[in-house]
Amino acid sequence: MFLSRKSPLISALAGFALVGATGTVALAGDGGWNGKWNAPLVAGAVGGLAVGALVAGAHPAPPPPPPAPVYVDEYAGPPVYCHWERRPVFDGYGEYMGSRPVRICE
Repeated sequence: MFLSRKSPLISALAGFALVGATGTVALAGDGGWNGKWNAPLVAGAVGGLAVGALVAGAHPAPPPPPPAPVYVDEYAGPPVYCHWERRPVFDGYGEYMGSRPVRICE
């Protein structure tokens, strides 16, 4: 193909040239203006299709995004279950002072 994807200016100029050539050929085939709009309408439709094809071909669709990463915690062990218990508290001489809540995890 003679058009490069990196030069949209060349693609646009080629599209305009193609539209102009198509309109000229369609009008020349009619032998001149005779008061009918068939030839200009056909030339416009064909030229519009040609320019649309050039524009669509010059800009390909971007690739889809990659899937989201999945994170796995390799160091996580089994789930930990915790509960609260009341445990007795003793002073330095071994005397009972009362109790307090203590978190126990298994």
